[in-house]
Amino acid sequence: MRCTVLGVCLLLAGGPALRAADDKPDLTPAAEAKKLTEDFNQAQQDFSDAYGKASTQEEKDKLVKEKMPKPDKTAARLLELAEKNAKDEGVVPDALIWVVNYSNGADAAKGKERALELLTNHLDDAKVGDLCLRLSYNPSRNGEKLMRTMMAQAALDDSKGKATFGLGQYLKRMAEGIRTLKDQPEMLKTYEEAYGKDAIAHLRAGDPDALDKEAEKLFESAGAKYGIVKIYNRPLSEMVEGELFEIRNLAIGKTAPDIQGDDLDGKAFKLSEYRGKVVVLDFWGNW
Repeated sequence: MRCTVLGVCLLLAGGPALRAADDKPDLTPAAEAKKLTEDFNQAQQDFSDAYGKASTQEEKDKLVKEKMPKPDKTAARLLELAEKNAKDEGVVPDALIWVVNYSNGADAAKGKERALELLTNHLDDAKVGDLCLRLSYNPSRNGEKLMRTMMAQAALDDSKGKATFGLGQYLKRMAEGIRTLKDQPEMLKTYEEAYGKDAIAHLRAGDPDALDKEAEKLFESAGAKYGIVKIYNRPLSEMVEGELFEIRNLAIGKTAPDIQGDDLDGKAFKLSEYRGKVVVLDFWGNW
């Protein structure tokens, strides 16, 4: 009898301690978002270490197939957290920016577009301004909308300047993409697999000449209005110079800028001396 009572007492005494161990507090949304990205980064590092130690191509191929981290689940959970906690600055916009940066391929296009749409609520966050400088490589409807909205509604010159410059780059590369697909229609499938059919439909609907003209005006505006804004530690006024020179002088159909130098025999020459002739220029370097 004493043993039975003693056993019951021990269970009752241990009950609260056991419950305390089991009932761990849930992570806050910000902490969960941080853990999701940290776990993904660790998985990437583990994969990289294993890949570096693999001794055969067969082992490497197997690692890529079975162990390479895929961002899909992480991106989906971060997007869900951002939508449910829209006013939590500890979650948004970092989670949304992660989704944009890591969501690649046609299957991820929908999530990326939604993240870009939600980022219009954070126009003056410095990280969103920096994101504008990377959106030029993706023919995204909502990426373009984000930059145009930031230009019109952001309160800070830093945000407006980066959005103006980023949109100029975006339109310039859109024009290049349209011309590429016109000259190489066999690339269409590759583009659609990379960005999604909707994004490529958006791309193909543009007029490359009109896009180039608008891009040129945006670069001029960015330099004139926001020239002191720093991009990669350089004033925006310097950044636009290269973009404007490329649009005005290096596009297909433009007269090539004159260059001069010495030929292989040490004889001085100028490119302009060959005007009217077919010239092949071979630029190369040795590091």
